[in-house]
Amino acid sequence: MTYIDSILYHEKYDSAALLLEKVKPYVGKYGEDRAYYNLLFTRISYLKKQQCPEKLIDYSIDYYNRTGDKQKLADCYYYKANYSSCAGNSQETIKYLKKSESLMLSLHNPDKFIMHKVYEYLCCLNMDMDERNMTLKYAHKTLDYSCGSKKWITYAYSYITVAHICLGNEDSIKYYMNKFVPLMNKYMPVDDRAYYYADFGLMYLKSDTSKCKYYINKVKSMKQNYVTPVLLSQYYLQKGDTVNCRRMLEKAYSLSPEKNKISVLDFMIDMYLGDNQKDVIKLIDRRDSAFDAMRNKHINETQRNFDYQLAKMKINERIAYGVGAFIIIALMIAALYYYRKSKYDRLRKALSEKQALLENYLRQKNGYKLKFRDNEITENEYEKKMEILEGKIASIEKVQMAMYQEGRKLYEEIENGNNTSLWKKSDFVNFNLYYKFIDMELVAEIESSYDSLSPKQLFIVIMQRTMHNDKKVIEVMAFSDSAYRSAKSRIKAKAKTQN
Repeated sequence: MTYIDSILYHEKYDSAALLLEKVKPYVGKYGEDRAYYNLLFTRISYLKKQQCPEKLIDYSIDYYNRTGDKQKLADCYYYKANYSSCAGNSQETIKYLKKSESLMLSLHNPDKFIMHKVYEYLCCLNMDMDERNMTLKYAHKTLDYSCGSKKWITYAYSYITVAHICLGNEDSIKYYMNKFVPLMNKYMPVDDRAYYYADFGLMYLKSDTSKCKYYINKVKSMKQNYVTPVLLSQYYLQKGDTVNCRRMLEKAYSLSPEKNKISVLDFMIDMYLGDNQKDVIKLIDRRDSAFDAMRNKHINETQRNFDYQLAKMKINERIAYGVGAFIIIALMIAALYYYRKSKYDRLRKALSEKQALLENYLRQKNGYKLKFRDNEITENEYEKKMEILEGKIASIEKVQMAMYQEGRKLYEEIENGNNTSLWKKSDFVNFNLYYKFIDMELVAEIESSYDSLSPKQLFIVIMQRTMHNDKKVIEVMAFSDSAYRSAKSRIKAKAKTQN
């Protein structure tokens, strides 16, 4: 099985799978061989994108925890992270990846292949969550552990380049593009290149029209995917062609995978927002303060806590060699100093903003109805105005309903008598967003009456206002009486006007 392990690093997945199948009859139900077999079977299944029972890697984790084989345990945690990711649990995903990293760094000679894939996973995970500084940090670590592989180096440079684009670091963008682009054309599949050409096109959209067109043509010549219409939409928007911009974004939304649909919706929202909505944006920022830092706060805390523990472990080692307690105090202070607040959730603010736009268009409709009734405009003018407004309203409602879909499902669960015992914090956020759509006046009144309610607290107050029965609220929350009293007390403490 050691030989099978080694050929996997050379990407000979089919050969490894055939050899492992031959070994299977000689592997017992328990013990070291079973743990190693399960790890290899899970790895091959992962690399070949095939289903594999999670219980296999769970057995290996349990065995290597007991025997103390840190290297194999670290590898197991990497694949366990993948199961957590597929289940949509970002907290658990981060936890297992950071456990894997910590185990590797505790060894004098860590396996660089394992280190590379852990850091690449962390890099991509933070990139998906728009955590730009974290992305850049892990992108550099991915490069550090590229093991001389041109393919790995290429992708590491791609992550670093995109992170600098997102951060707006112009000098670094130029430096890393010069390193990345020549490698990209040699070592990256054509389908993957399209995403980066689209990023470059968007980057040059306003600053260099000729370069933007160059990358547009590059993307258009490749296999069709959602990034092509996204890039074209922004090109049309820059020219003031909102009809074609809207058409391209609708096409992008239909082509994009689930994890990228929110990004496309962001572009749609930007299309509808003009300079005259700046004051609305400020008001919405204030009104949505209860949602501040909910999406990524715990993700960052998890990563930083593991980094802190790892730093502490290294400090203890240095103390053993005579460095002294001063370093541990200094690093603890540094860890606290660099602990930052999480960012606002851009999408959640935009949802409320779209609702404000929708209400504005509805007011305009009523205004034109009055003008037509009072003969201030002709029937032809009235019908043209109404047709334009109906189109705008329909477009917003289409996007809006797609964005509220998850919240609506949760709302229906509560309506059908289910409780929130298995809900995550993101579920409370999604429910509250959808409930704004149902009764914006009630939610706005609640938010204006309290200071920074958490999503769960806001949900409880909504239930209290709509159910008027503490017993039903306790059932929905799956609380004990004492837990509910404690929750009510914490909510009351946030009331702006307390009795």
